Amino acid sequence: FHGTAGIRSATGIKFGTDTAAANTLDDYEEGTWTPTLIGSGGGTGTWASATHTYTKVGRVVTFNAYVTATSLGDASNAVIIGGLPFTANAYYAVAIGYAGGLAITAGHYVGGFIDVNSTRIYPRIWNATTGVAAYGFYVTELTADGALMIQGTYHTDS
Repeated sequence: FHGTAGIRSATGIKFGTDTAAANTLDDYEEGTWTPTLIGSGGGTGTWASATHTYTKVGRVVTFNAYVTATSLGDASNAVIIGGLPFTANAYYAVAIGYAGGLAITAGHYVGGFIDVNSTRIYPRIWNATTGVAAYGFYVTELTADGALMIQGTYHTDS
């Protein structure tokens, strides 16, 4: 871009001298999404209302959320966070930069991943000392006021 006005195009931004459609950025979107609290054994709970955002550039989706449980409802077994704005086309890691109000063992931390062909995040617990493989993050470990700050990037086919 040159100057403060920038360059606008009704057909997208073209890179280089190749004007082929594959080299045109014509898909940019910003928005909000609503995380859902799902139990892997069935049932649902609720998160407090907040603004959870995403940006989609081409097939790349970057999202963030800060969720606080207000009710565990009838959710059972492992916690699943649903509602991502687009379906992931592979497995992707998710960063959980903050976790509070949880009933987990000292020396453990929460990580997570997005499942292939899914709009869901699967939080997992890791032993930070031994590196023992993750196990599901259970509803009983979330507590009714537990909070997670989540961010991730994934690809979609849409």
